[in-house]
Amino acid sequence: MYSEAKETNLIQFPVATPPQSVDSEIAVLSAILCSPSALDAILGLNADDFYVPVHCEIFRIMGRLRQKQLPPDRFQIMNFVCGTKTERAIAEAIRVLEQGEGVLHLGSIKSLAELIQETARRRRLIEIAGELSRLAAAGDSQEAIAATQQSLIELRTGGGRTIRLNEAIAEAMALLAAENAGDEAMAQGIQSGFYDLDEIIGCLPFGSLSIFGGRGGMGKSTFALDLALRSAQNGVNTVFFALEMNASQMAKKSLIRLASPHVSSEKLFRLNQMQGKDWDALNNAIAANSDMPFWVNDDPRMTVSDIRAELQNIVAMHGHAGFVVVDYVQLVRPIKASRAGTRTDEIYEILQELRAISKEFNCAMLGLSQIRKTVDDRQDKRPTLSDYGDSSSFDREAAVALAIYRDEYYNKETAEPGIAEILVLKNRFGSTGTAKLLFDAPFGEFKNLVKQGAF
Repeated sequence: MYSEAKETNLIQFPVATPPQSVDSEIAVLSAILCSPSALDAILGLNADDFYVPVHCEIFRIMGRLRQKQLPPDRFQIMNFVCGTKTERAIAEAIRVLEQGEGVLHLGSIKSLAELIQETARRRRLIEIAGELSRLAAAGDSQEAIAATQQSLIELRTGGGRTIRLNEAIAEAMALLAAENAGDEAMAQGIQSGFYDLDEIIGCLPFGSLSIFGGRGGMGKSTFALDLALRSAQNGVNTVFFALEMNASQMAKKSLIRLASPHVSSEKLFRLNQMQGKDWDALNNAIAANSDMPFWVNDDPRMTVSDIRAELQNIVAMHGHAGFVVVDYVQLVRPIKASRAGTRTDEIYEILQELRAISKEFNCAMLGLSQIRKTVDDRQDKRPTLSDYGDSSSFDREAAVALAIYRDEYYNKETAEPGIAEILVLKNRFGSTGTAKLLFDAPFGEFKNLVKQGAF
């Protein structure tokens, strides 16, 4: 029973063990140690949700290792804490965790993570009740009500990650060290493989949304597929959400690119064009890329929630997703059309969610977009940021904004046949400019131009 405090006339809560589920904490951490990809199946779980302090610290370290694209296993964790005051305690805790349940079904891990979160919320509710009691005793009822309301809102919505600047600087310095480790430097994002473009943008950054626009038929989907294939060939887990093409069409376009310059698009997209040597070229391309970590989803009715769910499945099974392409943004369906209101509001909401997903999964996300037809009415038909539909939304949410322009699309007598201009219209982390590439249309391949003075 509760008792009345004589001195303050306040109701005191009984002294008891706070809500917690230590067994669940051990099971979840044990599962992550045994199968590091399990960490990506419980992205909503925070270190502060753990009741046992050493469990909290271990999970925090696992999260930092994940941000650095390193596996959260025993070796990496102990390397992370080597020489620190917590090394002995964490080593002992890991020894206990390694005796735990180990591999768990994905659904079990999620259920246990939800239980850990629920007990953390209950502990926070008790803390809020104590804070309310203290503020009420101070005599300022309005302050007590306002503070309690804010605390409850943060508890309901999950709040945000607020850390001291010196902590953020320490994390940034560790990241800089990892990014400047010579041949073993950690990648900052996805490089295109085109030296003129990479010289301008550096890369498509992890944890950010980039956009790529162009008029229909200009080659934006082909360019995005080229980037995706290059990424996957470099061992990066790559996911392509093809809302416009089906998987068979995507496979044919990929085969053309992978078998280049031996089998042209005409042979794969027309009847009875394949010859014996063509089949050999395709089979060789398939064999050479059989282990390529590339996934295609061709559901034309995808919402941002569907995209998040698909990525969660891939991450759970394969560890991470490094490069994600959405072709194209305007075809993604809003979760609730009535809630978003106008089409502009819908696009803004979709872009916000895509940016959030890129940050959540620490992946480089490239969203393709159509360009307004009014660009065709200008003398200079090179796209600008204002040519994106709902341009302010794209400008706000994108870290990098690219567009494609080919003069021969409009002018068959152009002085630059086969040349594609990749326009860097916005770059939050660097400069803007134009990179020129060779577009080999029959094989769906973009190539570097030979630099002057290279020979």
